[in-house]
Amino acid sequence: MERLLVNSVGPARKATFAGRDFYVVPMTLVVPGVLHGSKGAYYYPAEELKKDPSIWNGLPLVVDHPVRDGVSISARNPEVLNDSGIGYVFNAKYVTSKQKGQEQGKLVAEGWFDVALTRKVNQGVYNSLKSNTTIELSTGLYAETDPAPYGAIDNKGRAYKFIARNYQG
Repeated sequence: MERLLVNSVGPARKATFAGRDFYVVPMTLVVPGVLHGSKGAYYYPAEELKKDPSIWNGLPLVVDHPVRDGVSISARNPEVLNDSGIGYVFNAKYVTSKQKGQEQGKLVAEGWFDVALTRKVNQGVYNSLKSNTTIELSTGLYAETDPAPYGAIDNKGRAYKFIARNYQG
């Protein structure tokens, strides 16, 4: 499992889903290029991010990386959700824009944070959402990795040792 940084990128809005109140926050999940995961520098190609953004929809938001007996486990575990579940990812999509004459892309989504659960599980996260303070998150991304060619660099000159493919949230 790779742990990539995700940023909430906009103000929270309120919404109701399944009879519960939520803070809905736009998030950037992954930007193509070289990112540092738990084992070093990986290249995340845009074509992999574009494949099927819908795989992110419905994934749980939890506080901290779930671990059992020293091993990372899925956040989709009922015990994990009961102890630290605070919401879900919805409306994932790959977006592009032109910046400085080049196409820039990224995988974005909305984080739906259950107000009552977030307040109960982690007051700090709740306070950040309430005050529209940027939050750094981790994707907890699972990916297959291929060794990169020796000396591989991306278009920004950043070196990497692996290429991440076939992502699973």
